[in-house]
Amino acid sequence: MRRLIILLFILSASCSTEDDAICSTFTPKASDQYVFPVRPGMPEWAEFTSGQEMTDALQVPEGVLKSMSSYGLVETCFDYPLLANMMAFDTIQYGVERQMENFNGFHELVTRPDAGRIMLARFKQTNVECIPEGDEIIVGKYTLTFAYTGMVQAQAIFIEQLTSSERRELLDEAVIKYNQMVLIGDPYSIFNLKIEAVLMARVMITEEYEPFLKEIAKNTNMEIFVEHVELNNELETLNTILDLSLIHI
Repeated sequence: MRRLIILLFILSASCSTEDDAICSTFTPKASDQYVFPVRPGMPEWAEFTSGQEMTDALQVPEGVLKSMSSYGLVETCFDYPLLANMMAFDTIQYGVERQMENFNGFHELVTRPDAGRIMLARFKQTNVECIPEGDEIIVGKYTLTFAYTGMVQAQAIFIEQLTSSERRELLDEAVIKYNQMVLIGDPYSIFNLKIEAVLMARVMITEEYEPFLKEIAKNTNMEIFVEHVELNNELETLNTILDLSLIHI
């Protein structure tokens, strides 16, 4: 019933603001985001002969890195050209860990105590309904952005930076975006829903929400999902997370 109420609320809000919706993304307070000098698709990129050369070319100069604002640093990390390579590993959790290890921007970001709060503000200002016009490549890139940035945000080090109140904001926003994606359907997929769900799950773990901790203890599929973001075709795992999140809100 609670899930139905949330869905109806989102549908109503969407219809009432459809004509004047403003499609915008989070804008950092500082304009010192690093501009990568080379990216995939550039002629210079084609000259690289190994993955290590690519990784090395994307490191931010140490002096620039240390002087960059946290706002600019978050945007730099989310713009890291190899971030999408997290998809190339056995699990996306392992993939995001490898990309965070490979890029010195993330090495610096995890030392910034305000990183989680900035990501939360950015998350709340992105709109899953504002799908850009264009071919499937443009649309797919937009929808996958929520997955890539969401996986970074779902790392424990950033969730733990938040206050209890801020974690509840994150949980609430993940629930809203999850239900919006369900209502929109294509081009959003189960993959997108998994990322929103793991955000919810890891917030509840950090908050030591007892009903969810008990669910993990008795449900092997839930334990695997929380740790590896793998469903193993058990879609009911997503429903359970959503239901417990709605109770916790």
